[in-house]
Amino acid sequence: MTISQYSITSSCIDTAFIYDAYSDSFKTPLPSFVTFNPATRQFTFDSMINDSEIGNYPIAVFATLTNAQVDISYFTLTIKSPCELASWTHPTVTDVTYVLGDPTMEIIFPAATLSITGCTIYYWMTMRTSATASYVDLTPQVFEFITNTLYIYTSDITLIG
Repeated sequence: MTISQYSITSSCIDTAFIYDAYSDSFKTPLPSFVTFNPATRQFTFDSMINDSEIGNYPIAVFATLTNAQVDISYFTLTIKSPCELASWTHPTVTDVTYVLGDPTMEIIFPAATLSITGCTIYYWMTMRTSATASYVDLTPQVFEFITNTLYIYTSDITLIG
């Protein structure tokens, strides 16, 4: 990222800007994954940023004229996880019919896919026993979160419908 060069409205023989960048107006150093080249006014970001560095960082750019006049511009650098920006495709799940009292039925749902590798997808399943009942999370004994497997067995006649 490159910032624009400063300019002044009146001409001076010794007009020269000196640029520097810090984390604040007190000249706290930039985060370790950010470097600033004053000659080109270009910021470079380390591509090996890890999750612990996700967040917002204030940046202060100092422009100093040779006569010691200083102007400071501020902006916020936001570091996001690539998983926040991932798009995902969920598989189509069809309706399933279970006959009351049948042996345990096992249904394996296809996994969702992400546009970015290295992100974790967490699965859970909810159910309700009627159209007006509240949704309840199923326990790992009923829905296996790692393999996306639903186990069904009941002889509860009130669930027919």
